Amino acid sequence: MAGEHCDMQFILWSQLRIQNKPVNEYCRLNNIKWDGNIMNDIHLKNKAYGAEIIKGKHFTNYGYTSCVLYLIDSILNKNETIVSVCCEMKGEFDITNVAMSLPTIINQEGIKEKIVDAYSESEIMQLHKVADYLKQFS
Repeated sequence: MAGEHCDMQFILWSQLRIQNKPVNEYCRLNNIKWDGNIMNDIHLKNKAYGAEIIKGKHFTNYGYTSCVLYLIDSILNKNETIVSVCCEMKGEFDITNVAMSLPTIINQEGIKEKIVDAYSESEIMQLHKVADYLKQFS
């Protein structure tokens, strides 16, 4: 995931891997149907999950707590992990002066490295759209 919550979040399909293969290649090799309709359905469901949880439980504290505990475990046990976390953009994709979520390598020192290679043009355009949206609030 990248961007920001709800309408400004989006799936980085170019980064999605199954058994270290791009998801579309994995599906093709395993005769699993994969197309734009499926991708759009997953995207729409993902955007709605937070609202659905709040509708049912009226809060989302367990989700946040699970994520924080996962990060703490990774840091304390010195296990590098890749997670989507909000971090300051310092020129990646020519974006500055805003923080947004990107897949990021986290280790015991904190943010080791943002994963910024092999994004599609449409994903980079979406990141700029999110950055412009977020900058309205600064």
